Amino acid sequence: MLLMLDFSTQHVVKDAADIVWVYNFASAYNTAISTSAGYRDNATHTHAAIIEYFQTHEAGPAGIVLMDFVGVDEANGYATRGKEVVDTLIANNFKWLARRNEEGYGVASKRIDRMYTKLEDTREKIATECPDVAAGFEDDLEEAKADIDSIKAEVDSLYEACLLTESYEVEGYGDVIRLLSQILEDAEAAQAAYEESVPVGTVRADGEKEVSRIYSVTGEQLDAPRRGAVNIVKYTDGTVRKVRY
Repeated sequence: MLLMLDFSTQHVVKDAADIVWVYNFASAYNTAISTSAGYRDNATHTHAAIIEYFQTHEAGPAGIVLMDFVGVDEANGYATRGKEVVDTLIANNFKWLARRNEEGYGVASKRIDRMYTKLEDTREKIATECPDVAAGFEDDLEEAKADIDSIKAEVDSLYEACLLTESYEVEGYGDVIRLLSQILEDAEAAQAAYEESVPVGTVRADGEKEVSRIYSVTGEQLDAPRRGAVNIVKYTDGTVRKVRY
């Protein structure tokens, strides 16, 4: 019986097709023939063993347990502990559900964190590498954030209801990651097109215009212009030029 509990409590699978039904037997008699006293006496041992098992082991699936004198802690002088063993099994089931819920939430939270991190990385990369077109992609990024917020709200709701399992898949995770990659790709293409449209000029006389920021052609912000290379120069009046120093 205890070996069966060892198996059932550790039998955790992700695919429902791999589930094995476990029937455990606490029901028996220890006399030469079947008698009520024999069943009562057996229950004093098997029920005590089940109770002790779940007091000393981590919660897990108990399977279907067949037993005698259910709901009766004492019968004709025998300490059957039938109510206590039922309460123990019910408590184990709730502990197991709570454990699965926590594990599922942990896995889901990691994926949600990855989506938020990808969002912020994409936002920062567009701001630094695609500065001239970044404003045109704010709405796209906000829509992506709304999608992530919605996914998080659903996961939180399932967690509150204790309905998550270790096999829970975050629906929409792949779609959001692909969407953010596409937004970045589109921003990079738009920035490249913008730079192609800006004519290459020469260095203006000092003091004619005040430089606000300088970027390389790949979008990297520079502390100083790169000599002999084309730089993207943004002035305080909002104009942008390609300049070879």
